[in-house]
Amino acid sequence: MMMLTGRLTQTMLLFGFMAFVGPFVRWVTWPPSAFERGTSTALSSFVSDLVFLLWPTQSLAVIEVNTGPVVAAVVAVGANVLLFVVIGVLAGILVKTRLGLPTLYLAVGLLLALFALWGAGFSVVYLNVVALAVALLLYAVPFGLTARMDESAA
Repeated sequence: MMMLTGRLTQTMLLFGFMAFVGPFVRWVTWPPSAFERGTSTALSSFVSDLVFLLWPTQSLAVIEVNTGPVVAAVVAVGANVLLFVVIGVLAGILVKTRLGLPTLYLAVGLLLALFALWGAGFSVVYLNVVALAVALLLYAVPFGLTARMDESAA
């Protein structure tokens, strides 16, 4: 049981760390208006869509009007960490089953694709397929590392 707890903690930390990628990309490209002026429309659209997919809880930052920017950022980033940690817990539990981890990744990928379609107004014309593909690859990293941790522990 101690080994499971350690593995679960590792996957929680791994996925929790992944939760900061979207906010970090947004921070590097802040403010968005200045970034858009300094880059092409295609790159600006890609970054915006990638942040949207890597930081699905960013819309919670609308509370900034009532709470201020610091509280809004803490809530939006904190919710993202919580979301990713929950996925990490599921990954840590399901890694022991034969198809658990691939099935969880498939579910996350399908939800991400649905989220991307929703963001594009359910129109494939406006869907940024490159941003979706990059996001799916980035989401695959903690899943792959979780699988490797399990192989090395066995």
